Amino acid sequence: MKPATHRVIQAILETDTSIPGAQKQAIQRACEGLDPVPHPPTRERPQFVTPREAAEILCTSTRTIWRLLRIGKLQRIKLGHRSTRIRLADIANITSVDEPDQ
Repeated sequence: MKPATHRVIQAILETDTSIPGAQKQAIQRACEGLDPVPHPPTRERPQFVTPREAAEILCTSTRTIWRLLRIGKLQRIKLGHRSTRIRLADIANITSVDEPDQ
């Protein structure tokens, strides 16, 4: 429910004397169940990034990202003639370090 709508309903309930008390209470209970302030939608993290974004994530240059793609350390997904994406999971695999057995 929009905040303005919520305020109008509350103002009507407070000022209108023709609404019986039981109905006012029912309307107030119904309005309490509705959130008067809409929450912004949560943005999920993208699953794919551009080579430039991958370079920012890895704190390196885009040239290094293209080298990693060329030697096979990263896999690319071609979306078109000049559109390449890289999976975040592949970037995470590069950054994970296996600990030596002791």
